Amino acid sequence: GPYVIPDTAGSISYTIHLRDEFGCVYDTNMTIDILANPKPDIGPDVEICYGSMHELRANYNDTTAVYVWNTGEHGQSIMVASEGEYIVKITTSLPSGLTCKGSDTVQVRVSPRPNPQFTASDTSGCMPMTVHFTNSSEADTATMTYQWTCWDNEKGYLAFTSDQREPSFTFENAGVYTVRLVVKTNNGCVDSLIRWNYLTVNYQPTAEFTATPEVSLMSENNGMVNFVVLGDTASFGDGMSFYWDFADGTIDSSSYNINHTFENWGDYDVKLHMSTPAGCTNEITHTVVLEADLVFPNVITPNGDGVNDVFAIKNLNTEMDPLDPDNYRQNELYIYDRWGKQVYKAENYDTYMKDNELITGEKVFDGSKVNDGTYYFSFYYKGKYKTVNYHGTLEIIRSR
Repeated sequence: GPYVIPDTAGSISYTIHLRDEFGCVYDTNMTIDILANPKPDIGPDVEICYGSMHELRANYNDTTAVYVWNTGEHGQSIMVASEGEYIVKITTSLPSGLTCKGSDTVQVRVSPRPNPQFTASDTSGCMPMTVHFTNSSEADTATMTYQWTCWDNEKGYLAFTSDQREPSFTFENAGVYTVRLVVKTNNGCVDSLIRWNYLTVNYQPTAEFTATPEVSLMSENNGMVNFVVLGDTASFGDGMSFYWDFADGTIDSSSYNINHTFENWGDYDVKLHMSTPAGCTNEITHTVVLEADLVFPNVITPNGDGVNDVFAIKNLNTEMDPLDPDNYRQNELYIYDRWGKQVYKAENYDTYMKDNELITGEKVFDGSKVNDGTYYFSFYYKGKYKTVNYHGTLEIIRSR
């Protein structure tokens, strides 16, 4: 008889005509059920990230079908995490016992995880604290992207974000900071590393104070100056420590509001030093100026006995700042004979007396080039407290 190859599934009815040797014709009808081979479709090959799971589906709907995966599992789908070849075989059958089979194969590739790793150049310090992050994440660094986030857990303060591979950041605020690094590869694999409470930025005290008066005459306040700390006095109860260095040999930590008496005139670089229990320190220096009234000699006896041999101005402060726009401490000395002839001139004369001690400078008048007698002098001095224009007489007497 003929062969029939159906091209669709389903039930097909056939009418068969038979003729016997006597010429008799017989007709009969026959129905043939055709079952299609199952065609699962897992899809294209898959690339997944290490440590992740992926669902493979047969994508064939038949409640009577039997599914067998090469993993030994049964079902329309399975979860995979390993690299390899995965095969699903499907078997369908009819009540007559006819079975049909189909299969599909897919390759699963596993990409390496980024494995983020990092360290900080410093994990603790005083504000402002600059930190550089070294990135040692494992993967192809040329194709990776990075996202840094840093925040203060307790305060909820976001310190910084960055997409650089190795960022640097300066922390201006004290706190304990957590750092997170998220790394993503070009195939979409993402991993992160969080270092909780990783950075400790300690409070840095702010040293500042006032001095009242900052410039004064010894004769007005007897050398007493009031010093007051500004800004951080409320933090002293948290273990803040401090001390004053008054630049006259005195160190004091008794009070942040203190009166100090200087025994002698001069320029004092007073320092306030502050520190925290964590070891963060700060200090500041202000210059306090105490001047004394100038006292001029009216007689010198240049006989070499070491007493009144030179013209020495008592309490003359000769310290000058060459960059001072106000030209403080500059002076001019002129000495004339009785006929008005100038016998000596000096700018910034620097021979003086302090605490009964003679300080002989580069410019000194000793009368060696003039005779005994009466002379007249004028002296101009621009001090920080006041300007002096003084005129007086000077007797030069040599003992015989």
